[in-house]
Parts: sequence; structure tokens; C-alpha cells
Amino acid sequence: IPPFPFRTNGIIIFPSGKFETFVTIDELKVVDSKYYKILDSYQFVPDGKLVYPFKEFVESMYGKRLQLKKDGNPLQLPIKIILNSIYGKTGQKINRIMGNLFNPVIFASITGHTRARLYDFVMKNSIENQVVFFATDSICTTKQLDIDSEKLGEFSLEEKADDVFVLQNGFYRFNGKWKQRGMGKLGSKEIEHLETFEKNGKLYYRFKVLRSSRLRSSILQDSISQIGKIRGHVREVNLNADRKRLWLGNINSIATLNYANSVPISLNHLPNQNI
Repeated sequence: IPPFPFRTNGIIIFPSGKFETFVTIDELKVVDSKYYKILDSYQFVPDGKLVYPFKEFVESMYGKRLQLKKDGNPLQLPIKIILNSIYGKTGQKINRIMGNLFNPVIFASITGHTRARLYDFVMKNSIENQVVFFATDSICTTKQLDIDSEKLGEFSLEEKADDVFVLQNGFYRFNGKWKQRGMGKLGSKEIEHLETFEKNGKLYYRFKVLRSSRLRSSILQDSISQIGKIRGHVREVNLNADRKRLWLGNINSIATLNYANSVPISLNHLPNQNI
């Protein structure tokens, strides 16, 4: 599992080989210095007392979420979303318009620190060959680990399952239940993911486009009756769509117990424009 990200053709991969990229100091600290060379760097050294703009709010809300979670109260989920949203808002731009919380320095620092923690966790627990996938702030592994902390910023056991099927970002099944992706993008369209379902060994997802059909596109598509309507759609999921790693086999059906191994893409052998 390579430690450093590389952006190419609109996606972020973690390749092997020689390449130039940007990382934070936290990411450098968890990797042996013999594996990288610093070409240029920018650092900020605070003059005076450190300021943590979200510390009080985050700690207060996290404490409330823990209590609600212990009580089995589903209201803990909105608080989880609120806490995650603070991070997202520091890096969000909509139509190149920046919000009041936009701060790319904070956004990059949190991203780099989180990636470093994930990589460091994998290396220290020797689970490099047991990792199934990474999410933004979590790891899915086939190895059972005795880790379950409630401390903010530490790792905890979120879920375990005997039936797991993972395809690509946002499409995975735990104990027979497929993850709902919520709001997202399909090309240039904003969509809401409504349902994921299986049929004859294939996987489909049902979604609706959040923006209604426009006059010009409806005329071109000969669908004038759909003007102003928000429609539901069903699309088949490509079982082998992931292109962030080099896969050593294909998945032909989700009704079987087959799996495919992968290795990182080597930028020494594959030009990034071919990814």
C-alpha cells in the first residue's frame, strides 16, 4: 500500500514508482525518509498561542453523540453528519463560490493528518495484506483487531460482518445490506441514491436526478412530457469499474464467492494519461 496520493484525470490514486506530488508534513512523518525526496516546502510556524477554531464545538457535539449512541438514539446520526460536514465545508466550492468556512489550509491539514493516521495504523498493525478498502477516515480489514476506543480521534470498531462484498467507492455490502450512498454526482448531474439491489448476479442502483429536466435538453431528447419533472432512474453497476489500482482478475457476478486481488499502479511503467 503506497503512502502518497497522486491526482490524474480527475481521480486520486496511490501509485508506486517515481512521481511528483504534494503532501503534508504528517504524511511525511509516517514514511521512512529514504522513500521520498523533498523538492520544495512551505511551513507555518504560529507566533504565540495556538488557536483551534472548532475545538470547543467539536468536543461538545462529540460528547453528545457518544451519549445518544449509548442510549440507542438515532439522533446520534445527524450529529455525526454535522461533525463530518465541518471538515467538508472547509474545502467546498460550488460553482467557484467559496463559503464562510472555506479554508484550504485547514482542509489540506485535516486530509493529510487523516491519511497519515490510516497508513500508520496499517503499518503498525501489520495488516497491509489484509486491507479490503479505505474510506475517508476508516479501514475495512479481514483481520480481527482488539481495538475499540471512544476517545475523539482514535480508532474504534464501527461494524463487523460475515457477509462482505466490495466493488468500488460507495458500493459495498455488509451482512446482506448494501450501503446507501446518499447525495452524489453522476457526471455533471447531482443525484440522490435511493436503493441498491441485486438481480441475477448483477448489481443495480436506483437514483433520482435532483435537477428537473430543462426545455432544451427535453426537446433534444424527445421527452417534452418530462419537462419540470424529477424522474427516477435505474442503472447497472459495472462490477469492474474501479481504476485506481491494477486488478489481477475480474468479477463476473456478485452471486459467487470469487474475489480479485490488486496491486498499486506503477507510474514507472504506466503513463498517467492512460489511467
